[in-house]
Amino acid sequence: MSIFRPAPQADKTSRRNERGNVLIYILVAIALIAALSYAVSQSSRGSAEAMGEERRNLAASEILDYANVLLSATSQLKLRGCKPGEMNYANNFFGGYTNTDAPGDNSCDIFHVNGGGVEIKKPLNEWLDSGFSADALYGDLLFTAATCIDDVGSGSGGCDSAGVGAADLIFVMPFIKREICETLNAKLSVGTAGAAPPVDDGQAWSNTNTEFTGTFDGGVILQDAGNILDGKQAGCFQGDSNPAGGYHFYKVLLAR
Repeated sequence: MSIFRPAPQADKTSRRNERGNVLIYILVAIALIAALSYAVSQSSRGSAEAMGEERRNLAASEILDYANVLLSATSQLKLRGCKPGEMNYANNFFGGYTNTDAPGDNSCDIFHVNGGGVEIKKPLNEWLDSGFSADALYGDLLFTAATCIDDVGSGSGGCDSAGVGAADLIFVMPFIKREICETLNAKLSVGTAGAAPPVDDGQAWSNTNTEFTGTFDGGVILQDAGNILDGKQAGCFQGDSNPAGGYHFYKVLLAR
């Protein structure tokens, strides 16, 4: 007699039940994963919406802080004896700013340790409106003395009557996002709260002599139909013809 007993045959009904239970577990797991994914996505979406205003405020604050650093450096160099025509904004990022009338010791150079000692910075991509990425000044910083602003400096009687001598030296960050533009104006009390940025009447800067190299040429007036920018040393506006559209922040570095 064999001491081995034949293995009992598996209960087919039991196996079917086991397969059914496994399938239920899998379906439950899939449902839980889907629910978790949805909850995470909703949470992330809520966080993104909550961060939107925070990021706009942070961007506006950083832009204003940098503009004030540039203003302070320009004022300090003027106090040290640098004439407006000797100011030099030449830098390693944006070309066309070399001022041949600047002192050779770099004492009137904004971005040199012997001068203003300012670090040149490029705008962050998240600040910019990518719809204008093909435009010439997209992603640049602009320093120009070809623009006059009404009621600022000698343009207080109106840029049209003041002439070339009323040109102001201004810093511009072109093609920023509208929401950042609106936040900047809110911080600067430009226009009424919640209003769209003012629209420039024509050219905000010249097609020629755009980059400042020591020469002032006040052939262009930055103004809007509602006179919102009149007398404003800083603000944000929408372009009209040059630049054509987009939103642009400016800060007067030297009123003339």
